[in-house]
Amino acid sequence: MPDMSLPVETCPAWEADRNAALSLALGMISILTGFMGYGLGIGIAGLIGGRLSRKVQPEKNGMALVGMILSGIGMAVSVIGMIVLCFVYSNLNGFSTFMMTNGVK
Repeated sequence: MPDMSLPVETCPAWEADRNAALSLALGMISILTGFMGYGLGIGIAGLIGGRLSRKVQPEKNGMALVGMILSGIGMAVSVIGMIVLCFVYSNLNGFSTFMMTNGVK
């Protein structure tokens, strides 16, 4: 009986297309959820999906490339959003102290 198992590095083309579509969708979602902090994790998942897809079909996989770019943008938006939130929250404490020392309740 012949061995019907595929080697580990072999992946069908439909799986590469599925990973490319997943990467594109996750890239768009990571941009939309970037300011909430979820964009970083979703962007990492999108990058992984795009990389897996491009590993199988490097020559004709523009959807995976766009998904990886959008995932990177979403991750950057998430990091910038976290920095801005840290800055805002650190200044809120000073603002409330200023308000309380001037008798404003």
